Amino acid sequence: MLIRNILKKAAAMLGEDIDFDTVTDGAADFLQCADTVYNEITSEYFPLLFEEDIYFDYDGRAAMSGFSKKMLYAVSVKFSGANVKYAVFPSDIYAESMRSVYLTVRYAYVPAPIESADYITESDFGITERTFALGVACEYCLMKGMFNESLVYDKRYKDSLKSAARKHGEIKVKGRNWLR
Repeated sequence: MLIRNILKKAAAMLGEDIDFDTVTDGAADFLQCADTVYNEITSEYFPLLFEEDIYFDYDGRAAMSGFSKKMLYAVSVKFSGANVKYAVFPSDIYAESMRSVYLTVRYAYVPAPIESADYITESDFGITERTFALGVACEYCLMKGMFNESLVYDKRYKDSLKSAARKHGEIKVKGRNWLR
């Protein structure tokens, strides 16, 4: 998703006329709100997952600085497809009984910050631009002290996120006995 489109929708919802081609205070405020919402979506609702081979040293540890992305939490650590017991610490990750070896680490990560309206999100998350824009509108209202308006946008945003996050699987209805 292109952030510019989301910002335009959020500004339209709020009745704001902002040019996102130039850096103004209003545009910067909306960008900050978009970054906050993007981090919320990717950390709480739709995590961005990445998998890479990481070298674990002679102590069975790999420094967090060795990862190509900033880890939010680890999902799995594997050696040749087999799960390995691991523990995550603030500065590194420890793999039990693994020394001087490359292991495949799958983890959720924090996306790069949104710094311009031309930023393209790393995933569409299965949500619409409107849902994202509702979150931006909510954050903007909070930033500007419009608390009643923020409650309205927050409810619509959260309801829309819950709807997108819900699994849309097959609905099964238990058979009924119609004869008594």
